[in-house]
Amino acid sequence: MSIASVFSGAFLLFLVEPMVAKMALPRFGGSPAVWNMCMLLFQALLLAGYGYSHLLGRRLVPRRQVAVHGVLLIASLAALPPVLREVGDPTVHPAPALLFAAASAAGVPFFLLASHSSLAQRWFSLRTGREPYFLYGASNVGALAALVAYPLLIEPYLGARCQGHLWSVGYGVFLVLVAGVLASAWKSPLPSVTGVAVGAGWTQRGRWLFRSTTGSCLLLAISLRITTDVASLPLLWVAPLALYLATFVLAFSPRIPYPRRWLEMLVVCGVTVGLGSTPMANSPSLWQALGLPLATLFAGCWVCHADLVRDRPPVEHLTEFYAWIAVGGLLGGVLCNLVAPLIFDSVAEFPIALLLLAVALAFGEDGGTSLRRALGRPITFAAPAAMAAALGVWAWQIGGDPTAAHASWNLIPLLVLVAGMALWRVPAQFCLASALVAGVSLGGLYTSGRVLAARRSFFGVLRVMQLGDGRVMVHGTTVHGAQITNPLRREPATYYHPDGPMGTVVAEQRDGARIAVVGLGSGSLAALLRPGQKMTFFELDPTVEPMARAWFTFLGESRGEVAVVAGDARLTLPREAGSAFDLLVLDAFTGDAVPVHLLTVEAFNLYLGKVKTGGLLLLHISNRHLDLARVVRGASARLGLATVRKRFGPTARQLAEGALESDVVAVARSRTDLAALEREGWRRLDDGEAVTWTDDRSSLIGLLRLPE
Repeated sequence: MSIASVFSGAFLLFLVEPMVAKMALPRFGGSPAVWNMCMLLFQALLLAGYGYSHLLGRRLVPRRQVAVHGVLLIASLAALPPVLREVGDPTVHPAPALLFAAASAAGVPFFLLASHSSLAQRWFSLRTGREPYFLYGASNVGALAALVAYPLLIEPYLGARCQGHLWSVGYGVFLVLVAGVLASAWKSPLPSVTGVAVGAGWTQRGRWLFRSTTGSCLLLAISLRITTDVASLPLLWVAPLALYLATFVLAFSPRIPYPRRWLEMLVVCGVTVGLGSTPMANSPSLWQALGLPLATLFAGCWVCHADLVRDRPPVEHLTEFYAWIAVGGLLGGVLCNLVAPLIFDSVAEFPIALLLLAVALAFGEDGGTSLRRALGRPITFAAPAAMAAALGVWAWQIGGDPTAAHASWNLIPLLVLVAGMALWRVPAQFCLASALVAGVSLGGLYTSGRVLAARRSFFGVLRVMQLGDGRVMVHGTTVHGAQITNPLRREPATYYHPDGPMGTVVAEQRDGARIAVVGLGSGSLAALLRPGQKMTFFELDPTVEPMARAWFTFLGESRGEVAVVAGDARLTLPREAGSAFDLLVLDAFTGDAVPVHLLTVEAFNLYLGKVKTGGLLLLHISNRHLDLARVVRGASARLGLATVRKRFGPTARQLAEGALESDVVAVARSRTDLAALEREGWRRLDDGEAVTWTDDRSSLIGLLRLPE
């Protein structure tokens, strides 16, 4: 009964995490930060659950423990089913609003589910005298089963409401199983353990805290990185979390060998590639975006968690051990989700997490004894001093502008890491090399261009960079507009070049036309307006408009009338009166993290309701990793719409003018509305696989472009 209850409790615990985050995603702009903020809440609730079970076991006699826990479990039925409630405008204060909404939806049952595993293990140990860590393994297996089941079996086939009701049924089954555990604990003569036990020392607790914090930081930093580069959807949320939990299973299993030497080699390679990759140097392939970070996460967390388990206390201090693991998890969440965004204007948690991992590696299985001895010898710093000198020369040469020096100069940080990698078996060498390169990365020196401005918000990091003769707005590794500044060119570049499909359609609009654009970027399309035309931009991220006006001339020098409406288009577009627009451009997909709620059937209905008879809906679906044409095809088929597509490959002249390849789809109510575009070479989108997304159900399965 204990195994079944622990397994089912963990299954429900890790099923409700992506389920609630998925419910929240459309209301909070599809931001990659949604999952990490939900993780922060769940880590806090996990700590609260472990703390509750620890205090319950220390302060109450066994029968009172059973009575208190049983009453709370029955009372938790009032919180079902998990439903995300309205929180007003979520874009005003998105982080607190998201935490409140998610806590209201599933906070109470999550707290009790989190406490059950450690309580069940404690009662089992007291009743039988056996070590209960195999139950922790059962808990992690249940969690892994949930993380596999949700994106593959539940999300693609069940809507959000159905998921909530089905989860409530599962919670009822869990309570039945727990009733058996409580009955057994009530009947058995469990020994009383009250008062404060003399347990681990603070040095040992510090090791628990550091290793669990490192694993948590690594999980959150890599989760944010891959959801920014690919898409913010449950499949990519649960993959890092599943690997993270799998390392706990491996670490707690006495029958599985711990290949530390091989794991150290993987970690060293992962940290070297992660810290040595220049941001914006190249657009990552799917393998680079997923494979390398996930491999680093797996190897790094296995090292941290295996060393953590080998440092575990006797069984009587089990609940304290789990509580400290939860404290480390929460501390990692606070550092990544609250501290880093306040201090840094970049995604600093990624290099910080890699640096912590390098320190954990140097810490070793001996708890840092070898590391402390090495740091006490001056000879240890000879090689790092030479590395620091090389980085100093490099920083002086580039003068804060990596484009001003020869490209080979930017190899120096990577060479420093390679030197540390070659000395990785020598205590402290790789750790110090990683610290040096992480320092220059956090200082904003290690980029492929000069950073002119950077702002970070709930919706991501936005930067304006000088790359050669162009000024570029980027989000992560994705371009959101560019302007040639030497000499100043007022025509738009990148995807919005006048010869490209988006530029052509906008330029051909009638005199006096009203155009809506979802997604502002640098405001490139405003440069194509003629006097008498009006363009209204709908922009979710409040940091975008000030950056666009300060560093680009498109908005300020437009010949037409330009307005910017702040907020999520799904909330602000309905406020526009009637069918106001001749053309509605959906340009929120140039970033690879796709806001799913803007591509659902309900969203298409909203867009068409705001477009005049005979008007067009224009979707920019350029994406490195996802075939968004399938989603457009599915929504169009459901609503009976006509579609055509244009893939633009720029010529040598257009490339010199800053043009980029683009993929654009035009949608209209009837085929006759698209006749002019078809005469210009646009092709019908009718044939091919269709995937239909709704506000209640959507899945990434079937859209990923797998690496060849």
